[in-house]
Formats: sequence, structure tokens, C-alpha cells
Amino acid sequence: MNKFVYAGLGVLAAVAIAGFVFTRTMQNNTPPPSNGQQNINTELQDVQPVGGDLVLIEEIVVAGNEYSFSPATVTLKKGTTYRITFKNTGNAMHNYIVSDLGISTATVSPGESASMNVTPEKAGMFNVVCGVGNHEELGMVGKVVVE
Repeated sequence: MNKFVYAGLGVLAAVAIAGFVFTRTMQNNTPPPSNGQQNINTELQDVQPVGGDLVLIEEIVVAGNEYSFSPATVTLKKGTTYRITFKNTGNAMHNYIVSDLGISTATVSPGESASMNVTPEKAGMFNVVCGVGNHEELGMVGKVVVE
């Protein structure tokens, strides 16, 4: 009878060890909690945390050169979050400023770009300028329409 007791204890010990190993393996393969800090990039969309929820952000790309923006007019929806990327395609320093909406990219060198996330909270038509030197006077202006 002692053989059966020892055999049973051996089986129980083997099951316990297997369970322990399985549990530890599963814990090590569990991804760390993201706490809303995920970034998923696509060509035109980006996932960003907003109030704990993930929302899609549309990317608007504006090119600037001597002395214009392309597109000259950008249309946005009130309350929607956008990533505005300004690409300097010219030969001088440029930036993209919409003072009434609080949009102001860094001044970037030729071939460089700057991005910022924007959620317009008021509707209307707003002036865009390049704030470098006299670029505004030279015609580097545009519009942002918020519907």
C-alpha cells in the first residue's frame, strides 16, 4: 500500500510543478498594461490617448515654400482632433501659424517638418501666415476653415 501512496504523491507533485511552470510562463508572456499609451501609425491616421479612450486622428499635411502654402485652404471639423504636419519644401526657413486657433509650428529649415495635434473648438474662417520675416507680406498666407 505504501507504493500507491508514494506514487500518488509523486503524481501530485508532478502536477503541481507543471502548474507552477505553466503559470509563470503565462505571466512572463503577458504584455505590460498600456494605460492608454499606445501609438498605432498608419498613413493618414494615428491613435492617441484622449481621456483614457483611443480616438483616430486625421493627419493634414501642408507644404510651404517661397512664398505660399499648399493647400492654401484647410478645412477642419470643430471638436475633431487633427495632426497638422507642416513640411518646408522651400529654400528658406518657414512656419505655419494660425493665431486665432493657437496653432503655431516650429520654424523649420528647408527639407524639415514639424507636427502638432490640434482640436479646433470654434467655427469660422481663420488666417494662416508664415511668421518668418516679411513672408506674410510676400504672399505666404492661407486660410483654415472650421465647420
